Amino acid sequence: MMAWTRREFARSVNPLGARVLSANDAASVVAEQEIQPMAAVSPTFAVQTDDLTPKPAVPPSLTAHTTALDWVTGQGPTGHWYVAGTDLGIMWNSGYTDDNGTPIIYTLFGDTYSGPNMTGDWRNNVLFRTSDTDMSNGLQFSDALIHAGAQPGIPGTPTWYGTGGPAAGAAQIIYDPGYDGLFGSTYTMIPTSAIAIEHAGDEGGYRQYATVMSVRTWDNPGSWTTNYSGIAYSDDGGKTWQVDPDTVRASGWLRASASYVPGDEHFQQNALVMSDDPADPYVYVYGTPSGRQGSAYVARVEKDKITDLDAYQYFAGEDAAGAGQWVTGDPSAAVPVFGSSSTDFLPQFYKVLDTFTFGLFTKIANGIWVGGLPTNGNVSEMSVQYNEYLGKYVVLYTDGGNNVVMRVSDSPQGQWSDTTTLVANNLITNTGMYAPMVHPMSGTDYFDTVDEDGNVVDNSQYLYYNLSYWGDYNVRLMQTDLESMKTISV
Repeated sequence: MMAWTRREFARSVNPLGARVLSANDAASVVAEQEIQPMAAVSPTFAVQTDDLTPKPAVPPSLTAHTTALDWVTGQGPTGHWYVAGTDLGIMWNSGYTDDNGTPIIYTLFGDTYSGPNMTGDWRNNVLFRTSDTDMSNGLQFSDALIHAGAQPGIPGTPTWYGTGGPAAGAAQIIYDPGYDGLFGSTYTMIPTSAIAIEHAGDEGGYRQYATVMSVRTWDNPGSWTTNYSGIAYSDDGGKTWQVDPDTVRASGWLRASASYVPGDEHFQQNALVMSDDPADPYVYVYGTPSGRQGSAYVARVEKDKITDLDAYQYFAGEDAAGAGQWVTGDPSAAVPVFGSSSTDFLPQFYKVLDTFTFGLFTKIANGIWVGGLPTNGNVSEMSVQYNEYLGKYVVLYTDGGNNVVMRVSDSPQGQWSDTTTLVANNLITNTGMYAPMVHPMSGTDYFDTVDEDGNVVDNSQYLYYNLSYWGDYNVRLMQTDLESMKTISV
């Protein structure tokens, strides 16, 4: 039950970060002038098709091939930035490289505390970065974003701050933009995914995007109520962010300043991914309703139109001839791509009611029912990546039994495979897991090492991901060896 509980306790928020007064002369380990745009090199390309692709075969479990590595956060790893407790650990390739040519990975965390057991200063979200390629001792951060020189009520200067000076608190970076509706207000702004897209004129030639959800209340275990989701962006390398009002998707009637659009309730928690094929113009957006009981849906949008909701295309299943349908501008047309099926009882029941109400039942009821009508999909916080080693899209999430599971597919829309268990919940010594967030360089030569004889050791078979643990309220790095799976599913 612990993993399905995300209740938040009374606390006072310090969004500027804990004890940053001593950091006026903050300096980053990765110097600003050293950040360069990264040249992408992809040895394999994803399948491009509008139709469903064949369903891959997968083993039922890879638990024997999964290893828990070191903690990523906590008083030891991130205490220098007053991060003793946090969750999520959303990683993405920032598009930049350090002075050694190594891609810089940004990592967003959710509700963050300066003390253990959810005590001390609270921030809704914080941002770290790293170019660490050696995962044997866990994921090591080079610096965090702080507000140097901040004082109560006075924001400081957004600054990347390393470990060379006194301790300074990582600052909140994405704030409540005030887009609430009549019912309720934003309690916390939680990131759900992030991505970098080339954008002329922005720092380093990339704009950073993060999907966020405005949480109104933490409800029963595994359930929470969102006001809306949206997309925040940064033009200055992640130092400052703003939520674009044109990207707001209300979770229901009168819950956000933007009007409710039927189907938007299915895109309250999102995962972003791009194909490795430079000819593929789309960002693929996977969505679920708020909470952990819904199914997953997918949309796509051209990269330069990611903030234009009217340009989104939603996968609506196959037509009578068996061709895949992508419907523009109508999120209610989206069908589940994994989780529940349209033939399951609840979706079938809703379909019958729609028949008698000329399609109005689900459009109205989804806007009233908290989290949208249940489908029993049990897809929780997820992350999606195109894995070059497998040559397939990979999605990770925790299922209804609180097991960390993976599915793979040859195309963004599927068909997606059955689930493979990566980390099993034994209810005693290993439990309370959620939000498995894939390292974006998994499946590439990023983690290759050199042995004592000077030979390059290929580590592309390893899938690395951050995994949140509710009991510890911190994030741990996990490793799963996909070599045995490749012989089956590829």
